Amino acid sequence: MGVYEGKYTDSRYIVGNFSRSLDYIRNKIMKHTTYSAIFYNCKHTSIDILLRGNFGKYNTQYKEELRAIRKIISPNMAFGRFSTFQDNKFIRFFRKLENIHV
Repeated sequence: MGVYEGKYTDSRYIVGNFSRSLDYIRNKIMKHTTYSAIFYNCKHTSIDILLRGNFGKYNTQYKEELRAIRKIISPNMAFGRFSTFQDNKFIRFFRKLENIHV
């Protein structure tokens, strides 16, 4: 499967303090980033933004996983590697009500 083939059919709800992430978006991503499907795609950008946040008690665990996932080129292939992110039953309930794949 190519980099842009397939559909995005799933998501993760992530809780934390992402004020540093917002600063990074404003000062780096929006002003200086060069997009590349292979070397700096949407997955890389998203992970770089998340790495500036704080995940509370999961901070070390989540950041280690994000750094490992960042090395995978395809966003679709990388998604399945989010094994340590906690599943949120509340979000899954509402996604089912809205008939969204869970």
